[in-house]
Formats: sequence, structure tokens, C-alpha cells
Amino acid sequence: MRKYHQFNNNQRKEQYGNYHNNLEDQIRDLRLKNQEYENKIRMLENNAKKLKQDADNKENKINILEKKNDKLNSDRQSYENSLNNLKNENKKLNSDLISKNSEINKLNEDKNSNLMEINKLKSQIKKIEECDKDGFVEKYLDSEKENEKLKNKIKEMKNNYIINITKGESQIKNYNYELNQDLKEARDTISNLKNEIEKLKNKKNEELQIYKKNDYNEEYIGKELENFYDIIISIKSIKALSNKAEGWPIKWNKNYGDLKKFLDANEKLLKVGILGNGNMGKSFLLSRIFNEKIPSGYSVITEGLSIKINQEKFYALFDSAGLQTPLLKIDENQEQSVDNEEEHKKYENLYKDKTQTENFIQNLIINLSDMLLIVVGKITFNEQRLINKIKNELVNFNNNSNSQNQNSRPKKQQIFIIHNLLNFQTKKQVKEHIENTLLKSASFNLKEVFDIQKNDKKNEKRTYLMENFYDITIYHLIMAREATEAGNYYNNYTYDFLKERFNDFPQRTPLSILDEIKNKFAEWSNDLLEEKINSDNVVIQKEKEKGKEIKFIYEKPKNDENSNNEQKVDIIPKACLCDELGLSIYRSSGYEPSYACFVEDEQKLVIKMELSGKVSIEDAYADLSQNQIIIKGNKANDLEEEKKDKESGEENTIKQSNKKILKNTRKYGKFKLLIPYGNEIKLADEDPLNENENKDEKDSGIKIIKFKLARRRATRK
Repeated sequence: MRKYHQFNNNQRKEQYGNYHNNLEDQIRDLRLKNQEYENKIRMLENNAKKLKQDADNKENKINILEKKNDKLNSDRQSYENSLNNLKNENKKLNSDLISKNSEINKLNEDKNSNLMEINKLKSQIKKIEECDKDGFVEKYLDSEKENEKLKNKIKEMKNNYIINITKGESQIKNYNYELNQDLKEARDTISNLKNEIEKLKNKKNEELQIYKKNDYNEEYIGKELENFYDIIISIKSIKALSNKAEGWPIKWNKNYGDLKKFLDANEKLLKVGILGNGNMGKSFLLSRIFNEKIPSGYSVITEGLSIKINQEKFYALFDSAGLQTPLLKIDENQEQSVDNEEEHKKYENLYKDKTQTENFIQNLIINLSDMLLIVVGKITFNEQRLINKIKNELVNFNNNSNSQNQNSRPKKQQIFIIHNLLNFQTKKQVKEHIENTLLKSASFNLKEVFDIQKNDKKNEKRTYLMENFYDITIYHLIMAREATEAGNYYNNYTYDFLKERFNDFPQRTPLSILDEIKNKFAEWSNDLLEEKINSDNVVIQKEKEKGKEIKFIYEKPKNDENSNNEQKVDIIPKACLCDELGLSIYRSSGYEPSYACFVEDEQKLVIKMELSGKVSIEDAYADLSQNQIIIKGNKANDLEEEKKDKESGEENTIKQSNKKILKNTRKYGKFKLLIPYGNEIKLADEDPLNENENKDEKDSGIKIIKFKLARRRATRK
């Protein structure tokens, strides 16, 4: 009996096991179907976003067209007003003509009256002659003298009549000639204006036809840019790199084969990059300097990183849409609510992605360029923040160039800031802006330098503005509105100044643009992304037949070589914080240690910092020119460190298997402290003193850095 029950129990266990396995298979199938549905939903969401972006682009183009149409209507109205003024002048001339005709009629009346008097005198003379035939003259004339007087009087009246008639006819001829000349000029003016109005109408109709054919065509502007630029890397978003359907498309010009051969030959090029906010005239400036017909204007938006390579003159131009371009909505029909935490998180992530995308393109242009142009408008506080940010990135680039090997890219030594003052028309306005704004700006330390090789038309020496920032020479040049007094004075000088610097620049290096983008994105990923990635995971897709590079994509790493399961690692941008001056506080969560700064025994400047958690000091030095201490360090994310320790197999670490992080608001990441110490303190050296660290201070999380004073601190009496 016991064996029987044991047999039944085993049989039941086997049945339950089979039933359990069937349930697990069903659950696995349901999970796979659920994953497929989620992928489809994600794909539909991406399609909806793309359709929304297309709708926004079309709406923007329609708005631009309406503005242009309004401008053309205003021009047409002004010409119609001019035509009405000419019509009024024509009416005035007609009224003058009528008055002149009335004067002529009056002269004719005088002529007729004179003729009547002459006829009357003739009739009297005829009567006298008749009387003379009949012998009655002697009755009325006492002597021949009286008869002679009468004849003389008649002759005098005839002469006066002839003189008056001749004078009147000459006056009439003069009046008629002058009137004919005035009428001819008026008719010619009216005819010219009618022709101009007709031309404007035709031009307006042609432009409207072009707008209807092209501006409403979403591919027109893109084709116009593609026809000029040789390579366009469409970096619209950092996160798009992890979307294989989107990625970063690579657009080549039609002459792909010749361009590829030229780049593969490692020809040395002068690489010129340009930075600045959107719609600031960057493409226009490049076209004037290099005599290239670069598409520009408010309706033309440069895409991603756009590159023009001149194979004859051996230079490459790096252009972009610019910095601080508008942040677009996620969904046009979706309203953002600060009370909705999930919705707020979406916009926060969108802002991070937008900011880090601009930072990546900016740093890429700085790194790739041999010479750098920065285009700004009228200086405002936001413009100052932008310039400070770029200058700080240039200093970091030069510091990295010093610390790397000799094969690294050379340091940036000359930078050009072009102040494009679009609304300035007179030299007086520009000079007032230079004196009251640029020379007094807290962001610049400018001095005016005479250009000994250049004189203007009045033989006056030309000047430009210059400043030294660390080991970088920064030239400040002026542009103003074209075809104005200020534009004629400043613009050509700026173009010639830049052309001379480019022609004299000795450094030329080969360009390997695709590999540079791939490697730099991986190198900077620790600053751009929440998790660092490897350059091997950034893949350049190619066409199967021609081998043409068409797209950058991010392929997630595998857990191990034999596993097909991908890690849950995605492209997630970090927050990018800036201080009041626009300088990046690296790209971290904003951690900054507390500190105290004081003078000890009037011999040492002491920095005492509280370091909590896993904080390391990477560098500490004094900037003697700016009277400040600079301390760089990093606070590690302990949760991330525990994860790395577990993956590396190290012992004595906290286990992560039972941890599910719901929210982490602790601040961590790289930091940079700028500690001013004032003008009254002078340091002996930029490097800190090398003293042994106190064990008690180390255990309590205290870090002390000391600098030697050059002389005793000044004291108040």
C-alpha cells in the first residue's frame, strides 16, 4: 500500500510539473507578445512625433511666406503711393498749362484789339484819301505839316503793333516750349514708374510662384543645402543615435566618389569653424570671406553639422544651425502641466537632450577647426554668457592638448569674434556701441589696436579690438548693415582682415570627419551621457552595394559574447548646468563641496573643504592673473560604483540584486570650484604646498589645500 501511494504521489508530481511547465511557456509567450505590442506602440509614438515635427516645419514655412507676402504688399503700396503723387503732380502741371493758355488767349485778345484799332485807322485814312480825291482835304487841313504829323502817327502805331505782335509770339513760343518739356519729363517719369511697378508685380508673381513651388515643398530647402554642402551630418538629437530607424543620417553631395577619394588621400586642409546663435549671419559671413554661394536667410536653416570642402583651395568649412535654437514641443496637442510629474519629466529629458546636442556640436566644431569664428549680435547678458561658455571650452581644449601626446590636435591660439550689428547704419552708432558697451563689458578686457597696414579713404589709421584670454589671442571685429555708412566702412575691412589671417595661417591637417565624430562622441560620453559608451558601439551603417556611409547608429553592448540578450543601457543625456557667467559646471548633477578660505600665520592661504562620500580631488592650482584658486574633482555615484564593483567581481561590496532604485536626488559628478582671494593677497606660486595629510582630517572627510604667500597680507591701520 505504501508503494502504491508513493507511486501515485510521484505520478501527481510529474503531472503538476508538466502543468507548471506549460503555464511557464504560456507566460513566456504572453510576455513576448506584450513586448511586441510595446515595440509597435513605441514605433507609432515615434511616427506621431515625426509627423508633428513635419507639421511644425510646414507651419513655420507658411509664417515666413506670409511675412514675405506682407513685405511685398507694403512695397507695392509704397509704389502705388508714389504713382498717386506723380498723378497729383501731373494734375498740377495741367492746371499750369490751363493758366498759360489763358494768358495766351489774353494776348490774342490784345492782338485782336490792336488789329481793330489798325483797321479803324485804315478806314480813316481811306476816308481821307477819298475826301482828297473830291478836293475836300483843304477844308480839314490847314497845312501840309498837320497832314505829315498824321502820317507819322499812323506809321508809329503800325510799328508798335508789329513790335507787340512779335513779342507776344516769341513769348507764346517760349511758354509752349517750356510746357512741352515739362510734359515730356512728366510723361517719361510716369512711364518709368509704370514700368517699375510692372516689374515689381512680375517679380512678386514670380516669387509667389517660387514660394508655391518650393517653400511649401518640405524637400526644397534641404535640397538647396545639400547641393552646396558636401557632407551634412544630421545630428538633430543625441538620443536619436540609439534609434536604429532614425540615427544620425549622413547626406553626401552628388560627387560622392571624387570627394571620398580626396578625403582618403589625407590631403591637408585649413579647417574653419563658425559658432553663434541661430539666424546671426554665420553662413552669410562665410560666403563673403570665401566667395562661396552659401544658402542663407531666415528661411534657410543649416542642418546638424554641415561641411563644405574646397578641393582646389584646400579648405573645409564647418557650419551648424547655431546655439540656443528654440526647443520644440513633444506633442502639439499635448499641454504641459507642472502638476503632472510624468509630463514634466518628459520636458526635462527633452531639454537635457537639446542642451547636450548643442554642446556636442559646439565642442565638435571647436575640436575639428584650425581657426574659429564666433558670430554674435548686439552684446546682451545672454550674448556674454554664450561667449564666456565658448571661451571656457577653448581653455579646456587647450589644456587637454597640453596634457595629451604630440600627435594631438594643435592648440587654438587665435579666435575671431565678429559683432554683427544688423540694425546699425551710421559710424557714430557703432562707435558709441564700442565705447559704451564693448570696452566697458565685464566679459572682455579689450584694447584698441592700430592696423599699420590699413588706411581708410581719408588716410586715417584703421583700428581693431583685441584681448588676451590665457594663452589665446581674441580679435573682435565689427559688421554693420549692408549698403549703409557703417556697413561700407566696417564690413569690407572685416572681410579683408579675416581673408589675410586665413591665407597666412600655416597649420594644415588631414580631415577624417566620420571617424572623428565617432571617436569624440565616445570620448565625451562620460560628460554628455549618464553612462559612458565605447566607440565600438557607435557604428557607421553603409549601403550594401556601393559601400556608401549613410548613418550613425548606436548598438547596445552584449552581456557576454555567447549571449543574445542586450543590456538595458540606452543613450540618456546628463543635465548640463551653467553658473551665472554661462560657464559649465561640468555636466553633472551640480555637486559642489562646502569650503572655507582663510590666511594662516600670514604665511599661507588655506582652503579647507568638507568632502562627503566618494570624493576625489583631481587638480588644484592658482590662476594668478585672475586672483582665484581653481579646484577640480569628482564625486562618484556610490550606487553606480557598487554596480561596477559587482560586475568586476570584487568582494566586500554591497549586493545590488535586491535593490530597486525608485528615485535618487543625491548630487554627484564632476565639479569645479572657483575661489577668489582678492587683490590684497599675493601668492608665491600657482601650485599648492606638498604637505602630508593629517589622518584625523582624512578620517573626518576634511581636505586641506595650502598655498604659500609671496608677502605678508596688508592690514588696516
